[in-house]
Amino acid sequence: MKMRQREILNAVSPDFPRDNMTKAEYIAKKIDEIKSMTLEYMEKNRMDGYILGLSGGIDSFVCAALIADAIE
Repeated sequence: MKMRQREILNAVSPDFPRDNMTKAEYIAKKIDEIKSMTLEYMEKNRMDGYILGLSGGIDSFVCAALIADAIE
């Protein structure tokens, strides 16, 4: 059975507490995990930074902002 995009987004949406966390706490935790993983990957592979292909959309902006913040 095919799921529509909205059904998928609703299924993974952080609009509810997870592990007894509020939405804001959960999102902050996920942001920290993504930034930590990004920096760890860069350091383990002796990279100086990342090269991103940006389309100008919101997903590109979020990726660029997370990486910039992680390697600052």
